[in-house]
Amino acid sequence: MDAPQKKPDLIVKRKLKNAKTLRVFFSSPFGGMEEEREELTRKYFPHFQHACNVRGVQFVPVDMRWGITSEASDNAQVVNIVLREIDRSDIFIGFFGQRYGWHGETDELLQQNIDNAVGRYPFLNKARGKSVTELEFMHGHLNKPGQMPAAICFRDKAYDDSVREKAQAMGDKKTVFKYTSESEHASQMMEDLIQRVKSTEKDVDLNLDNDSDCWTDKGRRFQTSGPWKVKAPSP
Repeated sequence: MDAPQKKPDLIVKRKLKNAKTLRVFFSSPFGGMEEEREELTRKYFPHFQHACNVRGVQFVPVDMRWGITSEASDNAQVVNIVLREIDRSDIFIGFFGQRYGWHGETDELLQQNIDNAVGRYPFLNKARGKSVTELEFMHGHLNKPGQMPAAICFRDKAYDDSVREKAQAMGDKKTVFKYTSESEHASQMMEDLIQRVKSTEKDVDLNLDNDSDCWTDKGRRFQTSGPWKVKAPSP
C-alpha cells in the first residue's frame, strides 16, 4: 500500500491584484463569532502583517464589520458591497459556528439587497434563500473552486453544544444564543453548505479532522487548521 501523499500548500506564488497589497477577505456571520473575530484581530492580524511586510507587501484585512455604513445598509447595498469587496481580494477566509446568519426569502430588506446586486451577480437569483455569509462563500469559493485561494473553518459542533449546555446551566442567555442555530431549517442549510465545501476539498485549505488544533490556547474548537497555513503570495 502506497504511503499517503502530503497535501501540498494551497497558497503558492500568485500575482496579486495590486502588486504591493495583499487583501484578505474574512467572512463569517456577525452573530455568534464575536470572540473569534476579536482573536483574529489581536493575535493573527499582526502575524499576517509581518509575513507580508518581509515580502514588501501591505496586508489589508477586509472585515465587513467595519466596511458597511448605515447609509449603505439603509439603501440595501450590503450584498452588493460585500461581493465587490471579494472581487478586490486575493484570499478568501471563511468561518462558521452554529449561527447561519441573515437569511430568508421572505425577508423584504434582504431581497431588496439581492435585487440591487443581481444585475452584476446573476447567481443571486438562484440563491435567494441563502444567508449573506453563504453568498460570500459562494462568490469567494464555491462558484469557482480554486480560482481564489481559500481557507474555510466550521466550528466543532460538539464544542458548541458543550458551551451552550454550560451557559444554559448558568442562565447565560446571551451565550446560549451565540451557540445555537436560528432554526432547524438554518441547521439544514448549514449542513448542506458544509457538504458542498467538503466536496471541493482539493481546491480549498480545509481539514475536517476532529483532532485538529483550534486557534485558541484552550483546546479544540475548530475542525480545521486551514487558515493558519495561508502564506502571503509573492507580488
